[in-house]
Amino acid sequence: SCAGADRLQTGMRGAFGKPQGTVARVHIGQPIMSVRSSDRFKAQVIEALR
Repeated sequence: SCAGADRLQTGMRGAFGKPQGTVARVHIGQPIMSVRSSDRFKAQVIEALR
């Protein structure tokens, strides 16, 4: 059991562990978004996501 792992860290707001938002557990280097585009627009895509 991971005590407290199911709670989102928002201080004392939301008593009894009621969630206040949404989270995703990801690993280092794991893609969280993919974009399809032509190679010629690579710089514009990177700037748009920055």
